[in-house]
Amino acid sequence: MWYLSLVKDLFQFISKKRKIQYIFLFLFSIISSIAETMSIGAVFPLIALISSPETMMDIFLVEYLVKYYDLNYNELVIFIAISFGVLALLAGLIRIFVNYFSLKINYLTCYDLFMNIYSNILFQPYEYHVSHNTSEIISIITQKVYAIVTILTNVVNMLIYLITLFLILFILFFIDIKTTVFAMGFFLFFYFFIAIALKRKVIKNSDILKEDQRLSVKAVQEGLGAIRDVIVDKTHQFYLNIYKISISKVLNATAQSLFIAQAPRFLLESLGLVFLSIIIVITTNNDDVKFLTLLPILATLAVAAQKILPMINSIYQSHTMNVYNSKMLEEVIEILNLKNDQDKIGDKKKQIEFKKNIEIKNLNFRYNSSHNDQLNSINLKINIGDRIGLMGGSGAGKSTFLDLLMGLLHPTSGEISVDGENVKSNLISWQKNVSHVPQFIYLSDNTLAENIAFGVEKNQIDMKKVKLAAFQAQISDFIDSKPKKYDELVGERGIRLSGGQRQRIGIARALYKNTKLIIFDEATSALDLNNETKIMDTIYNLDKKITIVIATHRSSTLTKCNKIYKFENNGIIKLSEKNLIK
Repeated sequence: MWYLSLVKDLFQFISKKRKIQYIFLFLFSIISSIAETMSIGAVFPLIALISSPETMMDIFLVEYLVKYYDLNYNELVIFIAISFGVLALLAGLIRIFVNYFSLKINYLTCYDLFMNIYSNILFQPYEYHVSHNTSEIISIITQKVYAIVTILTNVVNMLIYLITLFLILFILFFIDIKTTVFAMGFFLFFYFFIAIALKRKVIKNSDILKEDQRLSVKAVQEGLGAIRDVIVDKTHQFYLNIYKISISKVLNATAQSLFIAQAPRFLLESLGLVFLSIIIVITTNNDDVKFLTLLPILATLAVAAQKILPMINSIYQSHTMNVYNSKMLEEVIEILNLKNDQDKIGDKKKQIEFKKNIEIKNLNFRYNSSHNDQLNSINLKINIGDRIGLMGGSGAGKSTFLDLLMGLLHPTSGEISVDGENVKSNLISWQKNVSHVPQFIYLSDNTLAENIAFGVEKNQIDMKKVKLAAFQAQISDFIDSKPKKYDELVGERGIRLSGGQRQRIGIARALYKNTKLIIFDEATSALDLNNETKIMDTIYNLDKKITIVIATHRSSTLTKCNKIYKFENNGIIKLSEKNLIK
């Protein structure tokens, strides 16, 4: 059971509180197992008293009750019958409690781990998100995390069943050791053989689940994400086929693994009855043994088998499903093991406030996967209130430079300092000074107010700031014309808004943040000339205390910038207005 090493790795991410709860669960499981065992053990003296009263003094419990409490035959039968009923009821109630407690702890633990996984992914550096497909991440967060639920629940149940099984066998060894050893040996060999024989098939299904579950999410995400193109180009069937292939593999692998996990139970139950029949036939044909003498043993074995067989099958079934989910658990543990940016925020005492200038000195950058510098020897000074224009063709390094300026990426060498303070000393403090307006504004399926105050709890939104930002972004008239005004829903990804309106919401969002530096990364490149002109007029008319950096491939949008730079050959050169016109 190699997946147990994965569970061991998983436990290092479980809180101390949950670990203590698991210790209590273990203790309660022992109590439950003892009660279950005692209820089975009470069957033997009860049946012995009824079937062979003459041999009742051979039973230690009966001898003890007669000797010390002077009970007659009828009183003995009543006492042991009531004791059996009480123990059976008590065992059932304790089992219900243990089952509830087990599920409660497992799901609380999974809740903790789910939050850790999502938090760990969110706090990964920007380069991680750039290098990973979102469908892969969504698959892990929304689906593969449930491998934790399955495996933790199964492992806890296996432990409970093993404790109970051990104690029941301990009692049966005293009643009939030969029959118990023979029967258990047969059943264990049966399951062990099946587990070994089908192990490769289950592991193969685990690989299918890991890969094709991601592909099914990818197919849905891409099909719905490009729904306009899908409808216009009539490519519905293309995405349906991708989804059909991947989801059919997942469901087929799941069905096969469930069959492998469940099928042996039906055969084993039949074999158990056959085994019991053989014992009865052998004993009844043995002249040296009276059937009534063996009846208590057979009755106890029958009751024990009713408990043991489902337990053995549940242990096997849990083992099979754990193997099936193990590959997904590996992925989840990889995510939990990732180091995140929470511990790299620098010295919190060094607050960075942009009051004078930003200096970029000898900045070089290359991606981890690249052998060549994307940017080389960049030197640049930005004063407070500057309107900086950045030009260059696609792939020239404009967006990479802006990512470095915002602290999303870290220089390979060189530094970015604000008023003489390296931004690495406190990235979080620096990023509070920066707002970003990208080419494609992400809008959530919420109200206009919530999209302007993006990431702020609804009951904490400052509506005065929202309205001021909307006014400055010249979108307030449009909002006021709507029936619900700022409570108007924008639709998924802002589908109910035009391109120009989405960009103005993006500008209002940046203004709501009330930062000293606003970065526009190809923010108007997807707009027509008329809308672009209006948006640029809005940008240039912003408060002169706000520093603006605009990256674009259109020189016409930079005519009102006081400094213009061009990216080429992995470097940067300053352009005069005359150079720009040419």
